[in-house]
Amino acid sequence: DDAGSNWSTVHSVVPFAGTVLDEVYFAPSNSGIAYVATNKGILRSSDAGQSFAPVGTYTGWAQTMAVRPLDADTIFVGAYGVGLLRSTDGGVNYTTVATSLTTPGIDNPEWLEWELDATTLWYGTLTGVARTGDLGASWELETDGLFPSTPIPLDLDAASDGGVFLG
Repeated sequence: DDAGSNWSTVHSVVPFAGTVLDEVYFAPSNSGIAYVATNKGILRSSDAGQSFAPVGTYTGWAQTMAVRPLDADTIFVGAYGVGLLRSTDGGVNYTTVATSLTTPGIDNPEWLEWELDATTLWYGTLTGVARTGDLGASWELETDGLFPSTPIPLDLDAASDGGVFLG
């Protein structure tokens, strides 16, 4: 509420000993829903992060994730060695998406990011960048301006004018 001026501890001891926490996302459409990507799958909170519990059928390493801005129950999970998973029921069940992408390394996700329009999702891997505008039904590999030896794009920022910046 104070733009990050003050901080408080939610958990003094991580309640999941031995778990690597990779990313935390609060659902933009419902601030009471939060997800954590871990080395043991996804954790979900329905009380604004006061408590978390494992959710769903995926129990492998979730390297990155993104919550659909318009729907707190739709999440995408970048799973090491698996590729990209989508859940439309809050992380309970998953479908593998981006299977049409055959670029080597596509199963080694680095980041997921929604554009400001909340309909376009970008997927960054060790070897490339792809995007979808239909919740993962189809994907387009984006290579313009990227060189084969380009280092891993660490993040993406979408500008209000439609520009996309990788860095």
